[in-house]
Amino acid sequence: MSNARKKVLDRYREDYEKQLNIAERKINPQIQKYYQTEYFKGVDNFIQNGTTDYQSLFQYGLVKNIYTEMYKSIGLRFAKWYYNKYEKYIVKKNAPQTKLQIWESYFANYASKVAAVNVSLVSGTAKKTLIKLTQKLMSDPEFMMLGADQKARILRNQFKQYSRYQAKRLVRTESNRIANFATQTSALDLFGEENLEKTWIHSMGLNERSWHAALNFKTIPYREYFNVGGENMFRPGEGSAENIINCRCTINYQPKPIPIHEQNILESIGVAVAIGSIIDQE
Repeated sequence: MSNARKKVLDRYREDYEKQLNIAERKINPQIQKYYQTEYFKGVDNFIQNGTTDYQSLFQYGLVKNIYTEMYKSIGLRFAKWYYNKYEKYIVKKNAPQTKLQIWESYFANYASKVAAVNVSLVSGTAKKTLIKLTQKLMSDPEFMMLGADQKARILRNQFKQYSRYQAKRLVRTESNRIANFATQTSALDLFGEENLEKTWIHSMGLNERSWHAALNFKTIPYREYFNVGGENMFRPGEGSAENIINCRCTINYQPKPIPIHEQNILESIGVAVAIGSIIDQE
């Protein structure tokens, strides 16, 4: 790999991380508020009735709506971001504005598929947290001797912390998943599948998985899978929990470089070949 290409991929990583941080700061308060609202309902039930009534909390429909809004918001940001980075290298196609409704539909549909698998996990983890903490406090004689207001205050403070932690973990995982799906969607709209390559880009974070770092700058044809610690993954963010929770790796899509002799032939007949060396020109 040329030094020019490495520099471009490093810039891509930096830009991607910057966009991801912006997107997460925007969406994280909404997710944290949802967790906190549901936990506080459980606290109120516990104080009033002695039970959390956890069956009524973290319902599928609400969690699915959260996924949908998060995926549409972050997905559109990254689809437009990728499109704007690379559309200058090709013959003009439809502007991103004409794609927005189509992209939004793609991302909402993707959110539904992911939510169908993950909602029970998200809901189950939250409910277990609620039950574990309330049961622990119920076995504490000092806590049980407190008044209702004091109990409620202690519980709310505890669940504020859990809300921050669980919201952050959910957003970090899902934002990276949808961001990588969105850049893929945008790349396919720009270039199509034929002759498209993809390059794994490690986040360079100190806490990242070593087997992710081993894939840094590995390039394969679009339709192939990366071998990620023994698991086949089409892109970062799409795999088992072991490979996606808190992962910040990304992927770059670009057309295969056109060989020099083919460039000469194309140029001789007046065909633009700018996309043949996108990585080196950027």
